[in-house]
Amino acid sequence: MSKLLRANFARLLKNKPFYICIALMAFIGIYLPVSDYRKMTASGAFFSPDKNFFVFNMCIGVVAAFFISMFVGTEYSNGTMRNKIVTGQSRIKIYFANLITVYTSLIIFCTAYIVPYLSAGIPLLGKFRMYSIEQIVIMLICIGFTDLAYAVIFLTAAMLVQNKASSAVGCIMAAYFLLFGGVYVNSCLLQEKFTDNVYIDENGETVQELHRLNPDYVDGTKRKVYEFINDVLPGNQSFSIIMWDGVDMSKIYKMELYSSAFAVVSAAVGVLTFRRKDLK
Repeated sequence: MSKLLRANFARLLKNKPFYICIALMAFIGIYLPVSDYRKMTASGAFFSPDKNFFVFNMCIGVVAAFFISMFVGTEYSNGTMRNKIVTGQSRIKIYFANLITVYTSLIIFCTAYIVPYLSAGIPLLGKFRMYSIEQIVIMLICIGFTDLAYAVIFLTAAMLVQNKASSAVGCIMAAYFLLFGGVYVNSCLLQEKFTDNVYIDENGETVQELHRLNPDYVDGTKRKVYEFINDVLPGNQSFSIIMWDGVDMSKIYKMELYSSAFAVVSAAVGVLTFRRKDLK
């Protein structure tokens, strides 16, 4: 395992997609607080670093899909994967060595966003007001579990699809599906049960419909299913973290538990399928 990790990290330091992802995350980390500061000075509205601090967790899914598919795809295209097996390395060790490598890379990408964001955001926007230091640390740990789930999903997909282009397209499409699926489910759960509606009818009269049942409100078994999906899938968790108001900590702990369980199950499936895969 140690030899595999040394080889992986040596290759990582020469990997162009790795540096592209770092540069992209760093750019977003600088751009958002600077943009908020410009809006604040132009409009006089109040902004704080809390607003966009966790936005990077929405980006990391797509970044992970791109990087992991390219990193693992290169192993297939260069014959590195086959050489590892020929030299006697077990497939389980290869899988977990790659998992440690790509997961470490995702943590580096997150850090590449956080450091510039704090460096620019705190001097320009002031201190955090919505979240305490303890809450921020717990949220970052939760994001770490979410990133692990992303790493396992895309690593498994990339190691089962030998064609680099097909792997990249499939992983990126899956990342967007998880992301927009998370937005959709969260938007359904955020619907109010009752709404107030005011409109002008065909006769020109103003009609008020107060405390009317919202037809888009999700209730019953469907709501329980949506809540379960929202707690389990990493795309849903990414959106939930951004929308979190800093009140209910049990929701964050629940997401950490689900993320770790999801990662373990996905890794088990990935190992079993990779062991049986016929490498051409």
